[in-house]
Amino acid sequence: MRDWPGHWFAFFEHLHAPRVRLASLRFRATLFGGLLSTSLFVILTVTGLLLMYVYVPSEDGAWASIQVLEERVRYGRMLRALHNWTAQAMVVTVVLHLLSLAWRGAFERGKAANWWVGVMLFFLTVALSYTGYLLPWDQLAFWAITVGANMAASAPIIGGAVKHILLGSESITGTTLLRFYVHHCITLPLIFAALLGVHLYRIRRDGGLTLSPGAIVRGGPARTKARGAILRWELWLTLLVTLLAVLLSFVAPIPLGPEADALVTPNPMKAPWYLVGLQELLHFHPAFFVTYIVTGAFAAFLLAMPLMPPRFAAATVAGLSRRWALALYGLLGVVSLASTPLWAWHWDLVLILACLLAAAVLWLGRGPLAASLGRLRLAVLLLGWIFVSYGGLTAVAVWLRGPNWELLWIP
Repeated sequence: MRDWPGHWFAFFEHLHAPRVRLASLRFRATLFGGLLSTSLFVILTVTGLLLMYVYVPSEDGAWASIQVLEERVRYGRMLRALHNWTAQAMVVTVVLHLLSLAWRGAFERGKAANWWVGVMLFFLTVALSYTGYLLPWDQLAFWAITVGANMAASAPIIGGAVKHILLGSESITGTTLLRFYVHHCITLPLIFAALLGVHLYRIRRDGGLTLSPGAIVRGGPARTKARGAILRWELWLTLLVTLLAVLLSFVAPIPLGPEADALVTPNPMKAPWYLVGLQELLHFHPAFFVTYIVTGAFAAFLLAMPLMPPRFAAATVAGLSRRWALALYGLLGVVSLASTPLWAWHWDLVLILACLLAAAVLWLGRGPLAASLGRLRLAVLLLGWIFVSYGGLTAVAVWLRGPNWELLWIP
């Protein structure tokens, strides 16, 4: 009985192979995306369970229970902020993890199954954050979910049915709140935990983390470390992440806005920050095209990456001549700029940025950075461009859009 902690520790040791390559412990090799995302999910689970003791998932009690949590429960304000900041950080770390996996070639056919599991975990992370966004039942949450629901309703014929399935009614009501609460606290976390277990098992089954050739050379393929030491290192890192998140929660609490009111529409009305990039695209393109065609094409691209012909999947930037590389980067840059207000109103700024882009591509023809870019696969380049472009759209929508969706800095 005295050794029961050691037995439990030994159980979790089996998440890893008996020996783990030291190269996989370098930050440059993995960005620690998987470990950080898993740690944040554990923090979210613990804080979420604690919040459930106070939260009342009803139209009349939701906002009031959050107010009680912040004003009467000791450290309640910090606990809510910890849950909120951790949820937002997890969206970022999962995206970085996905890009890191793509950079390391983890989408190759030999590891396609785990890549698909990772893609599902990415979309589940967004779904978890979206369903939790409504639970405070304040004006910000109510109208942010309204934007998402209206986007879902943009599909012809089936749009109304999709919106009804999402909300449980024709508009956001107490039924919607209860449905989002169940999804956020029970359905989605259970699915996520199950897929996370499969994901970790497949990593162990496939022989450990996928590393780029450069990371293996730097770390030394023969240098390994026992899994017990690795687990202890992971626990210390998780503890450090938790402490930093707690400090952030004390320094930057999350304000609770006015209670949700369907009769008072804020201006501007914005979606959650990780979906507001799509809302920015809605300013220039039809809702159905943005909601279903663009997002559908993105999801199909992620799922199809392991199915690409080997010749295309292995093609790298180094295989392009400088002329083709310039044309490729220039095309991606112009398409990115064409999706923003810069293209519509400021031709001079667009020309300056295009010239800087061309100069950067020519400058990258030499040096260590060029060598790294040379190993970049074209599929990974396209995926990175998608996320960078979406990040630009998100930044414009979050910080530059004001009332009536007008740009704040346009005279």
